[in-house]
Amino acid sequence: MRLRGEGEGGRRGGAAGDLYVVIHVEDHEFFKRDGNTIYCRLPIPMVKAALGGSVEVPTIHGKKSLNISAGSQSGEVITLRNEGVRNLRGGGKGDMVVEIQVLTPTNLCGEQKQMLKEFDGLCQKHGQHDEQEGFFKRLFGEVLGKN
Repeated sequence: MRLRGEGEGGRRGGAAGDLYVVIHVEDHEFFKRDGNTIYCRLPIPMVKAALGGSVEVPTIHGKKSLNISAGSQSGEVITLRNEGVRNLRGGGKGDMVVEIQVLTPTNLCGEQKQMLKEFDGLCQKHGQHDEQEGFFKRLFGEVLGKN
């Protein structure tokens, strides 16, 4: 950044020179910036992703409530309008782009494992695994030249 006339005085009473200020911005552990747009990844529990609901997401302006749609998947993106960086030349604020990261539970107790096995059985009973199996059948069929 250049500040005209704010540097040292010139020789023999000459005009002050320019002052150059170099600014280094450190990376943030949660936010990434590209221009006026802020990006972040938001980890949410598997149950919240499946059933939907409201979660709080930190923004550079404070916390905001974010509605998670039922059936949300890892990698889905939600854009929060005007939650980015203010444009220094006027014209409002950028957006904040939130990428959903679904957390898979670890260290399950026996009861939790049993409930997930029952859930898996219900999914098979209602044919909800067919879509994924169909994808792999199509993929491997194309790779093996069967389609």
